[in-house]
Amino acid sequence: MTGAHLLITDTPRTAAPTAKQRIRSADAAADWVVLISGYESDAVELALETGLGTAALRNLGAQETVTRGRYALAFAMTPGDLE
Repeated sequence: MTGAHLLITDTPRTAAPTAKQRIRSADAAADWVVLISGYESDAVELALETGLGTAALRNLGAQETVTRGRYALAFAMTPGDLE
């Protein structure tokens, strides 16, 4: 594991919606987001299945809908990038 982060939404309350808010209207926002990162996908998967499984997250205050996503960093280099 290389990191674990808890992001808590703090949406500023404004008197009038911004132009972007008017265009996009009712975007949903998460109250909080948990980010886990690591080099070994098995270790990350184990954390997601145990301490951060759906039941564990609900015990910590998550709502009925728990949304999950798994992402892998990918990049490409050319010989010119190494110079």
